[in-house]
This record gives sequence, structure tokens and C-alpha cells, in this order.
Amino acid sequence: MSSNAELERLEPIKGKCDICNCVDGKTREDQAIRNMQRCKECGIKVHETCYGMPKTNAKDPDFRCHACKAVGRTVLVSKPHQEVKTMVQRKRPVACALCPIKTGPHAMHPLYDVNGTEGRQVVNKNNELAWVHTLCAMYISSYNGYVYGCDRDGEAYDADETEDTSKAPEPGGTLGTVENGEITAAVSAAEDDSDEITAVSTAYFVIGGKETGKDADWAKETRSNILNARRGVCFICNKKDNIHGVLRIPVECSAGSKNEPQQLLKDRENADEICTKPMHVGCAMWGLNSRGEPARYRRVFYYPGLPAQTNESTANDLKPGLVDNKVACYCNKHAKQRKENKRKRKKLEELEARKKKMRIEEEEEEDEDGEEENGGDREEDNDESSNNNDNDAESNTGGSIAVSL
Repeated sequence: MSSNAELERLEPIKGKCDICNCVDGKTREDQAIRNMQRCKECGIKVHETCYGMPKTNAKDPDFRCHACKAVGRTVLVSKPHQEVKTMVQRKRPVACALCPIKTGPHAMHPLYDVNGTEGRQVVNKNNELAWVHTLCAMYISSYNGYVYGCDRDGEAYDADETEDTSKAPEPGGTLGTVENGEITAAVSAAEDDSDEITAVSTAYFVIGGKETGKDADWAKETRSNILNARRGVCFICNKKDNIHGVLRIPVECSAGSKNEPQQLLKDRENADEICTKPMHVGCAMWGLNSRGEPARYRRVFYYPGLPAQTNESTANDLKPGLVDNKVACYCNKHAKQRKENKRKRKKLEELEARKKKMRIEEEEEEDEDGEEENGGDREEDNDESSNNNDNDAESNTGGSIAVSL
């Protein structure tokens, strides 16, 4: 049992995480699992776990998101065997390579071409450094693994693992530095530890399909799967993705999927109904309808899960059933169905709770009435007993007098 000091109410950051759409923890115990930080430049709010950061129990007033830190950075985009080429990140990125949403700001990560020490940030068809929404990348990574995160050394990482180091490169890596028009440094993300900053587990994301060696078979299968996925047309933006140079990857509606979270499944009708309507994660989260209005019902659910070392009973108390990673996207039909059924279920639960309370109160009143009746019976019995005793006494007195006479 935690002490009062450990459960002391803290001053949480107001608002919701840009990735999971949940609020900040309100106690130290809660924040140890889901602590939120706010970028001092663009103002986005992210949970450390959602953003792929090492977990802390403090608020960092100087926290800056990856995208804001990247402004003004010179990035090496050429391979070791190529002529040196760099690009400068002129402004904060807002466009995502995995969806067509270009508004923001949102939480973002750089997109690299491959993992490993030779990985370089992708240059898109508009000749810009490519970035992805953290939500889009994290979702697809959890959904089918076609996109995966890498640490500062270019190694694919387990979402539950974090680096235990006080030094790490700027997120995405300062891969080249230009002074007076000349390159004075051209290093990999793994080698660049010039800035002493908080360690970051997820330095960047990679779209699978180019891996070699022992991962060659997986890469081949992944390329085929991504091509098949891109044949689907997002029902929100209606953009085609099976075009050369397009990196977007749509996902399907989770209704009826074997991975549909039970917490969401229970609020849908016809649980066996399967829907495969395609959509981009970013469109489902932030896309507008034909009238320029946001979605009426929530379509995207992303929960990063809780650390493996988290006490499960505590975790269930904080967020029941969400110890494991859970993701889901719904088309408009199933998003509406889930929301309306949830409202009905809550109303029924509230009604049942009121009925139960009334039954308990009625039973308590009956018990009280029974006690009062029993008390009255005992008083009547006592009165009769007292009267009988008095009559007996009078009879005995009368008898004594008669004898003495």
C-alpha cells in the first residue's frame, strides 16, 4: 500500500497527449507510469511512454519535441560511399509521410530509409526531409509491424525497453554540420553525443522492406504486404497510395479483427461482423469531413501499454485491462456504433446501480421496522409480566390478612 506522500496529488499538465489522447497522471504513482511533458516551443503534450522516451517522475520545463529541436539542423543524407550531401531542416515539420495530414503541430519523429549505422533520413518527392506523426508510426508498428522504431544506434528496439544513459544524440541525429559552407563533421547518430540531453529510446522510424541478411525473407514479405495495403483507398481523404514516391500506408477498420481490443469490442453490435474499410491513421484521428468538420465520434485508439515491471494490480487500478499494448481504428459506422452502445451500456449500469441501492435501502428499512416491532413485542410482554406479578402480590397479601384475622 502506497503512503500518502507517494499518492500526493501533483500539478498535472492540462490537456491530452497528442498520441494516446489521454490526460496526465494525477498522482506520483500514476505519473511514474504515464508522465506527460509539454514542448516549450510548439506546446504539444506527450506522455513519455507514448513518445518513446525513458520514463521519469518529473516535469521538464525545458523539454522540446524532436520536430522543434530539428529546426536549423544540418542533416547528412548521402551514404558513406557517395559524394557528401546535406540538407537543412529550415522549419518545424508538420507533414507526415504515412498520412496526408499537414496541419499541426503534432508529435513527430524523423523517417529513415534503413536501420543500422548507414541509415539516413528519407528525402521525399518534394525534396524535403521526411517526418512521420508519432501516432501514425507507433500505431502501424503495433498494428502490423510494417513500420518500426530504432534507437540511436540504429537498432530496432522493443517498445518496453529504454536506454539507460545520460547522453544521446539529438532525436533523429545531427548527422552533419556545415560551417562557412564547408562540412566540418559528418557523423552517424550513434557517434554524435555532443549535446548532453535526456536519452531517447525512439530516435527515428523506418518503413520495413529493405532489410538484408537474416531479415531478408521478412523484408520481402513486408514489401508485398505494404504494396497490398496501399491498394486500399482511405475513405476519409480518398487519396491513392499505390503511386511511385508515395510512402503512405493505410490500415483497415478494426471491427471484427482478431486484434480488436476487448474493451472496445464489448460496445459493438454484431461482434463477429468484419469490416476492412481502409483509412490513414492520421486521417482517422485529425481528418475533417466534407463540411470541414472534425469527426463526431472517436475513431482512433492507441494505448502503449504499461511497462513489464509495473505491478499488475496497480496497473489495472490505474487503467483497467490496459497492461498490454492496444490499438484500434474504426470507420464512421463502427465508431458511431461503439460510442452509442457505450452510452447505452453506461445508462443501464447506472440504472442497475440505482436499483441495487434502492433494494439495499429497502432491506435496511425492513430490518429497522422488524427491530422496532420486536422491541414493541418485548415491551408488551414486559408489561403483561409486570401486571401478573402485581396481581400475584395482591393475592398473596390478601391471603395473609385473612389468616391473621
